[in-house]
Amino acid sequence: MGGGLDWTIFIFCYNEEETVGSVIDQAVRVCNGLSASSSEVLVVNDGSSDRSQEVIASKCEEHNLVRVIHHATNKGIGRALISGYSNARGSLICGVPADGQFNIQELLPFKDAKENEVVCFVRRDKRYSLYRKFLSAFNSFTNRILLGLALQDVNWVKIYHASNLKKITPSMKSSLIESEMCAMLKARGVSFLEVPSTYQERIAGETKGGSIKTVGMAAFEFAKLVFRVNLFRTRKLLGQLFLH
Repeated sequence: MGGGLDWTIFIFCYNEEETVGSVIDQAVRVCNGLSASSSEVLVVNDGSSDRSQEVIASKCEEHNLVRVIHHATNKGIGRALISGYSNARGSLICGVPADGQFNIQELLPFKDAKENEVVCFVRRDKRYSLYRKFLSAFNSFTNRILLGLALQDVNWVKIYHASNLKKITPSMKSSLIESEMCAMLKARGVSFLEVPSTYQERIAGETKGGSIKTVGMAAFEFAKLVFRVNLFRTRKLLGQLFLH
């Protein structure tokens, strides 16, 4: 994590053969605008069973700043994110979905993001089903009440500094990884800048964020997350008290 490059944009992909190629192309263009000589595009192929692997391979040949990590089987969004964050070589790291619903050009104004700040993009006009709206509202409520994390859209795109991520050791394996990371960073005094983001229409494939598998993994880890984050916050507070 953080190995000499200025930027890493990593793309997490599971069965997005129709969009992953164009998302890689856009990420390459944005990387050139962020830091032409010192950036990379890292693709995490999370055990795709369609033609995503072939499309990614062709883009690796086309662009010399693109590399790929393959999961032999589908491990879920949490583990895909972990692979991206832990293998990124850039000082600034951003993970984006391969479905094309995030406009990667929105990163350009933040090429020099502040070191002790996480840039959090907040989706406008979410076109969610009632089920997804409930999951989103419940997630926001529990984050605020149980983790002390008042972010509007914790599960959307963010820009992290590798120097901050090196100070924490997240343990979640599900989509709760983002909540855990942000709660731990907040306890360490990192601030959050929330900025509006356009939520683009999905042009192909199926949404996976609200799948039974994804929700089930998060539910299984939820109690562990609350315990771990609050233990981390308590230890941090006690450490500060003893220092004084």
